[in-house]
Amino acid sequence: MVEFAKTPPAFKGRENGPSPTDAPLQKTIERMMKDVLQLGSYDAIFLFDAEGLPMAKQIAHIELLPEPHAVELSVLIGKMQKVIRRMSALGPLREVLIEDTGGRKLIFRYLSIFSQIAILVLVVPPHRTYRGLVNRLCRSIEKLSSFAGAGETSK
Repeated sequence: MVEFAKTPPAFKGRENGPSPTDAPLQKTIERMMKDVLQLGSYDAIFLFDAEGLPMAKQIAHIELLPEPHAVELSVLIGKMQKVIRRMSALGPLREVLIEDTGGRKLIFRYLSIFSQIAILVLVVPPHRTYRGLVNRLCRSIEKLSSFAGAGETSK
């Protein structure tokens, strides 16, 4: 994976693109994702910005959801979220879950990174729980990004 080859919206306002601390931040997030992937015995975890630009990933079984398909689905679900909010009385969505008849799940979790919306995509095998680990992962990523963002503004 190319480390932030293009400046994602999460880094808007950083005139020269990602700061030198962004690559270590990405590696830290990928390490946390790897731990969650292994602990939960999940198939894949992807992190995208709102436009579908990959920010981090950990994949155990690529054949279940290739990265290009994960990108397309995250953008599609992001658009669907806007339609759902317009047509219903729901507030901002936290999560979208898709489950097949065999019990395999695609989880789309919205989180805030550097004051931007990001989408965590998780592929969960049948008969596996995910909420506890994913909640902790999301909180950790949000804390890490807010800490990194605070360090950026104090310079």
